[in-house]
Amino acid sequence: MLLFTSGSTGRPKVVQLTQAALLNNALGVLEQSALSSDDRLLHVMPIYHTNGVNNQLFAPLLAGATIVFCPRFRAEDMPELLTRFASTIITGVPTMYSRMLAQKFDAASLKTLRMARCGSAPITEALHREVEAKLGCPLVISYGLSEATCTSTLNPPKARRIGSVGRVLPGQTVQLRAADGAMSDASNVEGKICIAGPNLMTGYLGAADATSRTVADGWLRTGDLGRFDDDGYLYVTGRIKDVIIRGGENLSPLLIESVIVADADVSACCVVGRADRDLGEVPVAFVVPKDLTAMNAEGIQDAVRKRLSRIYVPHDVLFVDSLPETAVGKVDRKTLAARLAAGLYDDSQAA
Repeated sequence: MLLFTSGSTGRPKVVQLTQAALLNNALGVLEQSALSSDDRLLHVMPIYHTNGVNNQLFAPLLAGATIVFCPRFRAEDMPELLTRFASTIITGVPTMYSRMLAQKFDAASLKTLRMARCGSAPITEALHREVEAKLGCPLVISYGLSEATCTSTLNPPKARRIGSVGRVLPGQTVQLRAADGAMSDASNVEGKICIAGPNLMTGYLGAADATSRTVADGWLRTGDLGRFDDDGYLYVTGRIKDVIIRGGENLSPLLIESVIVADADVSACCVVGRADRDLGEVPVAFVVPKDLTAMNAEGIQDAVRKRLSRIYVPHDVLFVDSLPETAVGKVDRKTLAARLAAGLYDDSQAA
């Protein structure tokens, strides 16, 4: 199968996946999520995306489950669709679930739902809890890349941990690469997330150089940073390419964002780096407020200052109506950074 990457960190590439890789992913998802012929999955995601085809077509079909196709996702349609089809599983990305919070669901529309799956982008702890309270079922977070077919870690539905992307799927290996190149799955040590197993791509189509930079010695280098806890649950702590280097210090945008979105008046947030003559780069926070009159930039900066060291405090806080998204609902960090560099936000409300 030829599968395009989302292009969220660069130009899309064509991933080559074997049938063995597709089967390995599907079998692992089946075992970890307890998919069965009793399940009825409501499919609202695009099937050109790895999640929509691997986790929502191949895996449920292998289990003998029923799949209900919808033309596209619309939050206002979800209550009626869940009632009509008595779905046991829905899947989506954080943006989709955030938009569903405003909808009214009655008990009948949710009574058959055993889990909601979420992947493709990070989700905040606050949104995670809101979604579970709204739907009345576990929200199961997973992690993976198109280059490793789709899913490499997944929270067990009956033992999910908020903040974690779950445990490694059967048939795969996930370890962390240290600065000296050593591989380990030791707990509470941060490293570069690497994946191995029959689920890996054979390479990027027509791009041998890009392939050799991504897969070496049987390990896929994801570009993400993470750590395991004592029970083998993985936590993604940042993305190497997104790291902001301020005066020689490496700052994780995800860490800053997690503090900002803890504010009840914040709907969404994205932190990117901006070139600075003195420090090299400084963090800039884009914030989507629920009520602009209830917050100000200084308050956001103070919140970060109290939780993290001063180097993490955003140099500017820009309030915007929305954040740009990719076709699959991820926040388009690359576009946001490019717009900032081009001066398109110079007139925005800022600190």
